[in-house]
Amino acid sequence: MINNFNEFCEIIQLLVESLITGKGLNIEDLEEKIRRLGIIFMKVILCVYLYILNKRIKKENCSKCGKILIERKKSKILKTIFGSVEFKRNYEYCSCGTKEFSLDREIKLEAKQQITPGLCRKAVLCGASWGYEESSEKVLKEFIGENVLSAKEIQLLTEEYGMKIGEYDENILENRPLNEEDIPEKIYVDIDGGMVNHKKENEKKDKKRIEGKVCSIWSLKGKISKNRNKIFDKEYLGTFDNYQDLEWDIYRSVMSRTKDIRKTLIIFRGDGARWIRTIYEDNFPNKVYLLDWYHLVKKINDRMKLIITNSKKKREEYSEWIKDELYKGNTEEVITNLKKYRETLSTQEKKNWLDRLVKYLERNKDGMWYERARELGIDIGSGNAEKTVDITICRRLKKRGMSWKRIGAESVLKSRISILNNSWDNYWEDRVKVG
Repeated sequence: MINNFNEFCEIIQLLVESLITGKGLNIEDLEEKIRRLGIIFMKVILCVYLYILNKRIKKENCSKCGKILIERKKSKILKTIFGSVEFKRNYEYCSCGTKEFSLDREIKLEAKQQITPGLCRKAVLCGASWGYEESSEKVLKEFIGENVLSAKEIQLLTEEYGMKIGEYDENILENRPLNEEDIPEKIYVDIDGGMVNHKKENEKKDKKRIEGKVCSIWSLKGKISKNRNKIFDKEYLGTFDNYQDLEWDIYRSVMSRTKDIRKTLIIFRGDGARWIRTIYEDNFPNKVYLLDWYHLVKKINDRMKLIITNSKKKREEYSEWIKDELYKGNTEEVITNLKKYRETLSTQEKKNWLDRLVKYLERNKDGMWYERARELGIDIGSGNAEKTVDITICRRLKKRGMSWKRIGAESVLKSRISILNNSWDNYWEDRVKVG
């Protein structure tokens, strides 16, 4: 506190001298000096408050045996949103074994707790948005004025509270009341996955990458300008764990959006991954699947480059024919034609690539009805799903050099989803109410 007091006096002196001489500080310096004054003043207020409260709640006798308590003073360093604060409080103990910090109990501070809830909240927000080193050395330091938390501390807090936030959001989803008024005509479930590097613990067993499975669910879309649309009720879900967890969350979210599921068309859109198909096949009576058109086009182009290598013109013409027929819904005709074309290929490698394309089309043939979808006003691309992967996974978890344990990736993902779903404030407010 002495250093803080000296700094406080120096800033006050500088401001007074500036006013006396009439030589004003530039606005940047002035703003920073006043901010530092505020932080120091808030530290002082906190310490004074704790000092007075510690005096007021002093206990004389043991609550168990009635004997006079032995009292000592013990220091505690508490990391707060103003920086690190050191204060002394009473440590009371008795020969019967009773031990207590009355001040800690009064302000709901756990015995070994060193970080305030307010700082925890800001640390988790930083950890979910930036790298841990960046959060410690730049973001928090910029706002607080000192390195109050290390990168490791921010990581541990993010992992701990990320899982708690995920459980909180799942509980909200579980107990959200059904929509008793609206029966939306369509509910979209846009699903995709994003791979991140896996931080290996066992070189022989662990995978090189782990997949985050995410989706966005929505039903209300409108124009905000001539060329721009906006989705008004989008909800994000995701996990780095088993896809069955995501499946259950999707089910609960969809069921909370409509009074009569039989009168609402559930449109699953994805890239054809097996786990996406499994989620689609397991749920809902009134549903359809739509294979993302742009992903299909890319798949065809990539495969045909490996199959037809001797003529670019021939490859492009054949690829365009395949796309046109699939767009019209003539999937069986395309598959039959490809199987016949297989016999004309010169190498086994090319045949293998064609076989993989055929299997992909066969597995997703019920999702290729693009012409009919357009007639019904249904978008045939799931760019919304790719955008979901970008904002929930890629922007935080796929930066250069990053690798993740599953629990770390899951915690960050849950925190980011909570922020996007606007349930972040609710979690922290309810946490304070619970105590």
